[in-house]
Amino acid sequence: MKDAKALYQQMKEEFCQETGFAMEDGADLAVRLYACAAQLESLYRYADWCVEQAFPQTAQGEQLALHGALRGLDRNQGACAEGVLRFFVPEARQLALTIPEGTVCMTSGLQRYVTTQAGTIPAGSLYGDVPARAEEPGQGGNTPVDTVRILTLAPTGVTAVTNPEAFTGGSDAESDEHFRARILESFRELPNGANAAWYRLRAMDHDGVAAAVVLPRVNGIGTVGVVIATQEGAPGEALLEEVREDLQNAREIAVDVTVSAPVIQRPTIKATIQPADGWSFASAKAAAQTAIRSLFGGERLGQGLNRARIIAAVMGTGAVSNCTLTQPTKDLQVEKTGLLLSGSIVISEGA
Repeated sequence: MKDAKALYQQMKEEFCQETGFAMEDGADLAVRLYACAAQLESLYRYADWCVEQAFPQTAQGEQLALHGALRGLDRNQGACAEGVLRFFVPEARQLALTIPEGTVCMTSGLQRYVTTQAGTIPAGSLYGDVPARAEEPGQGGNTPVDTVRILTLAPTGVTAVTNPEAFTGGSDAESDEHFRARILESFRELPNGANAAWYRLRAMDHDGVAAAVVLPRVNGIGTVGVVIATQEGAPGEALLEEVREDLQNAREIAVDVTVSAPVIQRPTIKATIQPADGWSFASAKAAAQTAIRSLFGGERLGQGLNRARIIAAVMGTGAVSNCTLTQPTKDLQVEKTGLLLSGSIVISEGA
């Protein structure tokens, strides 16, 4: 595609050929021609953008969502992490203290959590637990125990807060590339309301589901098993029930559908590395561990992992000049319903 400068130059040459007059760049007409060239460049760019958005292979954002809608698919919008907030009072009271619904608390990293219903600190108790969830969907809402410690606006009498269990279940909105893969798959394997493709695509339309595997005749004729995974791995009971109810209501007649979580495997990864020039061992180790963790996730349901891919991920960080993988000693394999998640990652420094 020609830019404004090239289009302007072409206009000047055409003008010279037609009139026999060489136009100076500072002339009034030259300024007008350059403005026209800029508009033409904008039109060229818009035309190219339209062509890209016309096909699911290259469409992005809202236009990709429209392609998905034509196939009966919706982008997974992600899910909010859920857990419990524990509110404290300095001394026990004779009357129960109410914790209002919508009370907001935060981590030191400013991740916000909000109570989903009103709760109480019972009379005679120093604390009370109230269900809560992350204010925004995303994996950032998954936080360890005892990290939600900030009261943004403390209920009367409450002096402290924490989370006695980890907040889990948060997942990011589906990326363009992941959604695009689902759309293109719907063309390659057409769902017909009864085949495996239909059950898989229907299950993956639920927010929080990163991958699904369908098992025809899992319990004999007339049965279908669906295994789902979230980005974190195993789905919660609420998500399992949501997908189960949807598939039961939409299934064909005389078919029994079961929905279950995957069988989780957490292999130990051990490697010896040599830091690249300019990298300390601590920094290289952290980069290697991050790269290895990125190879695991719910979207890899039913997929194994080759040793070569682990080494390639570590070397691809640029922080490592050499890597020796000591565990696993062979490629990692899982059953169709299995899921590999990150286990212990032990990195040591080699000579």
